[in-house]
Amino acid sequence: MYAGGTFTNIGGQARNRIAALDASTGAATSWNPNSDVGVLALAVNGTTVYAGGAFTTIGGQARSKIAALDAGTGSATSWNPVANGAVRALAVSGTTVYAGGFFTSIGGQARNRIAALDASTGSATAWNPNATNVVYALIVNGATVYAGGSFAIVGGQIRSKIAALDATTGLATPWNPNADGNAYALALSGNTVYAGGIFNHVAGQPRRSIAALDATSGLATSWNPGATYPGSFGVVYALAVSPGTVHAGGDFNVAGNFPRQGIAYLGAPAEPYVSIADRSMAEGNSGTRTLTVYASLSGPAEVSVSVDYATSDSTATVANQDYVAASGTLTFAPARPASRST
Repeated sequence: MYAGGTFTNIGGQARNRIAALDASTGAATSWNPNSDVGVLALAVNGTTVYAGGAFTTIGGQARSKIAALDAGTGSATSWNPVANGAVRALAVSGTTVYAGGFFTSIGGQARNRIAALDASTGSATAWNPNATNVVYALIVNGATVYAGGSFAIVGGQIRSKIAALDATTGLATPWNPNADGNAYALALSGNTVYAGGIFNHVAGQPRRSIAALDATSGLATSWNPGATYPGSFGVVYALAVSPGTVHAGGDFNVAGNFPRQGIAYLGAPAEPYVSIADRSMAEGNSGTRTLTVYASLSGPAEVSVSVDYATSDSTATVANQDYVAASGTLTFAPARPASRST
């Protein structure tokens, strides 16, 4: 487990602002890149640990706000994009490192607070969403980059604090939850984007600093734990998701309607799933017969749920005229624990 921050001691050892911790014992390992100023973002990809922050030296080398560290030695690699302002968010997808923060120049190019960097060279790619204010959070899901921050415009569109960007063009997609306060943290689980920050409304619904958003529609789901101080806002700075649980960290003393001081484990809404009942039929040697296969949704869904289906050969084959091929898309309507057949 890797940790970054402003600490000078962690896991029982002197470690300046970045460390690797044994996931079982919590003890610091020998890995020690020794940053001169706070480390505000970390992303791991294979044998490389990417670090962002406000530092000027890390891993034994001069590095301006962003660096790649060897996961074995802690030494800085030759990768050196040089940002002119603090880096607050990092995400890696394939051969691309996405960065967000306060900068206006990175990877040798003018980039306002958000950029995509070549993971080999450190150069900025042509991707340029051009945020009007700080980007604090980034997550990547296939062809979409979700961003959270304090911006009002990004990807060429008005987007208040949260946006989805096309990973190829950098343009904002129609997804638009429209938060009324800063988004400091994002996490993804299935078709749900979790957002944390300091806001009172998101996607037109009252949500106190933490929310679950449909990754397709941008609408707020019914999940609403809230992170507050009595009668006042709390702030959520960090989110992580594990099966069945959303982990939240920040500045609050109530979460999920229970006293929780700065950290909380919150039950995640169950993702509905599609199950298909086994069916069989004796083939016969003449005439035709119809086999009905039943598909069921495990519970109500707040948005449409679709599943593609297609037949495939096994002991019965299309070539031998054992059956007629079929394919299509089965869709369950929102908020209905329905069963459908085809």
